[in-house]
Amino acid sequence: MIVLLSSFALLTGCNNEKTDVNNENTEISIASERLSFSIIYPQKVEKGKQFSVKGEISNESESPIKLSHGRPPMLFSVANQEISRGEDIQLTTNLAPKQSLHYEATFTISKKGTYNLIARTSSLEINGQMIDGKGNKDYIEEDMSKTFKKLEKAKLSLDSMKIEVVD
Repeated sequence: MIVLLSSFALLTGCNNEKTDVNNENTEISIASERLSFSIIYPQKVEKGKQFSVKGEISNESESPIKLSHGRPPMLFSVANQEISRGEDIQLTTNLAPKQSLHYEATFTISKKGTYNLIARTSSLEINGQMIDGKGNKDYIEEDMSKTFKKLEKAKLSLDSMKIEVVD
């Protein structure tokens, strides 16, 4: 299987996952106390054709925040292989109330079949405090160090999604 990826990030003005399906794309989201994380992805793509996965982290609070995140701020993988690995860099983005941080990754899959799409944020801090993330129970292992457990718990993770690749 060949999977290609390119990406960019852009800044623009409860524990429930929500899914909204339209003709071509599906939107799924999860929220923590002050942030929401959502992605838009296609459920069906053509073999060899490029497609995009778009993500957004939004400040859902009524006050501005300093959001610390990795680069990239969201990590996407296809077929359970990590494609966009974060760098060991922490960035800070000021987000006004209801403002969002956007990220997009493009993929090309060369073989037909059904693939898993994984979408997670990097570890997140608001005003210097790690968030109480959501959706991470499958990523936290018993033998992890305290530091890695703490970093995993500060992420927002969506359940695995299916993408069908057709001829």
